[in-house]
Amino acid sequence: MSIHNRNLDFKVLEKLNISSDELKKAMREEGIEFFKDVKLAINKSTRKY
Repeated sequence: MSIHNRNLDFKVLEKLNISSDELKKAMREEGIEFFKDVKLAINKSTRKY
């Protein structure tokens, strides 16, 4: 899980090989502007939590 309870885990992003820019793009596609507005993020391609 890269975001849980509004806390971004950069180690998980790195492990999943996802850049913060890619995460921001995915958030914008869902209409979300700020990390603080995300309660939970799941990698759709791997279904990893």
